[in-house]
Amino acid sequence: LRNTSKDNWEIIEQGETLKRELLRYLAAAYDREEMKEKAKEAYEELCRTEVQEELLETAYLRRIALEMEQNQETALQTGKEAMQALPDSQPLAVKYLEILKGREGMTKEECQKEMETVLEQFPALKSSKTCQELEQAYDLKGEKENEEKSMPDGN
Repeated sequence: LRNTSKDNWEIIEQGETLKRELLRYLAAAYDREEMKEKAKEAYEELCRTEVQEELLETAYLRRIALEMEQNQETALQTGKEAMQALPDSQPLAVKYLEILKGREGMTKEECQKEMETVLEQFPALKSSKTCQELEQAYDLKGEKENEEKSMPDGN
């Protein structure tokens, strides 16, 4: 390689590719060895740098799982970030509903708003166990049914 802009960019691209690959291996190894803080840091860096959607989805799923063990608010923020980065990912939508289910101190209105956002994109998740458990925990189904009964039918 020569000291040219073209060669420099080739080195940068190869280096970034190697860095992402190394982060994937490190994150997985830390995770397997239950070095949770190190794994979380590696997944966090990977979420900032990964360019392949499938691998990014996997990194977000593992990062969120680790965060859910320690801090629901952090997991919620990461879930929102993941849903923005990969809006077509159903596994991330399911994970986001799981975060909502495990979150303490959420109001009924907050839960309903968050669920509606997810269900707009993935209506099939309405019948999922997690969604049904959220509806039951926050009495959302009963409220919707009451609203439907009280709506004028136009006759």
